[in-house]
Amino acid sequence: MNRVAIYVRLSDEDIVKKGDESESIINQKMMLTDYAVNLGWHIVQIYVDEDYSGVDTNRSRPSFEMLVKDAERGKFDTILCKSQSRFTRSLEVLEKYVHKKFPEWGIRFVTLVDKADSSDKANKKSRQINGLVNEWYVEDLSNDIKNVLRKKMENGQFIGSWAPYGYKKAKEDGHKLVVDEYAAEVIRMIFRLYIEGYGVTRIVKILNEKGIDKPSIYMRKTGENFPVRSKNEFWSDYIIYRILRNEVYIGTLTQGKLTTVSYKNSKLVHKNRDDWVVVKNNHEPIIDEKDFYIVQYTMDKKRRTVKCDENIDNIGKTHLFATKVKCAVCNGPMVKTVINNGHGKKYPYLRCKNHITFAKAVCPVPNRINYNELIKVVEEELRKILNKYLNNNTVINSACNKISRFNYSGMIDKLEKKINNIDEDIRIKNNAIANLYIDKVNNIININRYNSISGIIEGEIKKLERNKSSTKQEIDRLNELKEKQVDISTVVSQFNLNNGLTHQIVQETIENIEIGLKNNDGKRDITIQWKI
Repeated sequence: MNRVAIYVRLSDEDIVKKGDESESIINQKMMLTDYAVNLGWHIVQIYVDEDYSGVDTNRSRPSFEMLVKDAERGKFDTILCKSQSRFTRSLEVLEKYVHKKFPEWGIRFVTLVDKADSSDKANKKSRQINGLVNEWYVEDLSNDIKNVLRKKMENGQFIGSWAPYGYKKAKEDGHKLVVDEYAAEVIRMIFRLYIEGYGVTRIVKILNEKGIDKPSIYMRKTGENFPVRSKNEFWSDYIIYRILRNEVYIGTLTQGKLTTVSYKNSKLVHKNRDDWVVVKNNHEPIIDEKDFYIVQYTMDKKRRTVKCDENIDNIGKTHLFATKVKCAVCNGPMVKTVINNGHGKKYPYLRCKNHITFAKAVCPVPNRINYNELIKVVEEELRKILNKYLNNNTVINSACNKISRFNYSGMIDKLEKKINNIDEDIRIKNNAIANLYIDKVNNIININRYNSISGIIEGEIKKLERNKSSTKQEIDRLNELKEKQVDISTVVSQFNLNNGLTHQIVQETIENIEIGLKNNDGKRDITIQWKI
């Protein structure tokens, strides 16, 4: 018996056509199931991608990806779709799978509407022509959309999803920016403080001490469905820099800074400044133009001044413990700074970044440690560890065995078996829906009963798919840990401290370092989490 896999897809363009019921997932399933049953084909599984475009690659469409993998494993003999465009609108994908991979794997590709059949060699040119037409359609659609959006930008219409902080979209016209008085006053304060000589970090501190919500939090509180990508609720230097550089606050609307590589590749790339769409005097300004350019001049002047980055030392090299050291009080990162003792001598320190930026709002105490002191502590501890293993093969072998006991590979194998079991459960439930449909066609059950039972089964399938997704994430996590696992014998043979501590040694042997506060006796807890 011919084993068949059914693939159905519903894209955004179909969702708009709510009246066109034949484009719905349910009707695609029914149409294809009925066709397969009438031919006596055994339905192995129904693969569904909802809200995905036909130009998405297999990595973008989860069920498509699963379909291709199962095809390679030989789980079925035929793939059945409503039309070639349901499978893909990309000629590249069509050629890769329908004309190359599927024949290699012994898979037949069949569509209902446009009569594509990979077993018919005379049908190949027709499939390729359909592929070209589908690709031209997508390319033309992409260009049309870009042209419409550019025309709107040139007309001074704001096309972003969210208005810049300080503005809001006009109720009567979502493409027009109007001043949000509360946020605008914060913008004015930021510019005023900077002109008065306050640095960016000091401005951040003032805003956080005043309890003013940062832009993303404020927009969420005012009813905007703005995505909050960071759990940090406080202002940062980066936010202030972006505000101070944004011409929108003098009434200039600048759009079209990014574009996609092509209609096939959604990766965003920066456009040349000459290609931006800039419309001056487009909306009510918040900042006086003269003040804005005073700020730009001052910022440009500061950029020309040599400035140390928090993870860079004074000769331009990344410092030894970059990204490794954290504060035991707030769990925030500690960054390198230089402190002048007032007598011409400078001392390198690692200080809590949260306390520097947010003051007591996040970290209540000014935790810091002398950089050279930390180097001595780490060298001493690492020397003790390495001395245990140098010229001691018994200890080395014991340590290696101890490391290998944590069997990441075994755990990953178990989880992969779990995914295979989930796939089998999904296949069984899809077959149950297909058999249920046959019962409905044969009037064994009525439409209401069919909808009720199939709805329950589809709910169970969704739960299984969520379980599968979380299991895949756990596999990815274990693979990362497996890659990080260090062979202690390799460390011993490759590294020594004769030439002092190096950045490479720190990266290979240390996970993180936690710096505690000094006690009354002047001592502090320093906790080093080793990779070895």
